[in-house]
Amino acid sequence: MYADKRNKDVKVVREEYGIVFDSHERAELFIQERKKYWESVLNMELKLSPMQNETIEEIEIQKIFKFVAKAMGKNPKFILRKTRDGDIIRVRRYAIAICRDLGLSTPTIGKAIGQDHSNIVYHDRKFHEFCEVEPGYEDKYNEIKDSVLVKLNGKFAEDGSGKKIKDEA
Repeated sequence: MYADKRNKDVKVVREEYGIVFDSHERAELFIQERKKYWESVLNMELKLSPMQNETIEEIEIQKIFKFVAKAMGKNPKFILRKTRDGDIIRVRRYAIAICRDLGLSTPTIGKAIGQDHSNIVYHDRKFHEFCEVEPGYEDKYNEIKDSVLVKLNGKFAEDGSGKKIKDEA
């Protein structure tokens, strides 16, 4: 396997094997096993477990993306793929806006989802543009945000500090 150093979004571009098979059936079996492996890689869900240098904020960001996708009826494993699908882009924009409302920095959000911080800034700016011109956009966002914050086990202060508020019941 070879990593493509020019494009950080592409993790593997090809495999090379120097295998000689003694029968057509064994070669076909090997190909089928590799096919199953690559299909499983392509269908992996967004991981929510900490990696080597992953921070608590990054794990929370990944959870936010997953919760927003589910709340909007989208499969979480597809929200970080490169696409021009407007519904997927809206999921990302809502998730980024929630993260920004919680006071998380654009570099932290970008690192958590494997994107450059300039992409995060762009989507955050576009989110606010849509709130101004598209009726119901901000209302839907607030509905999704409330749902996501409850799933994150609490409500957060609206002052941008990112601190959780304890429910007084």
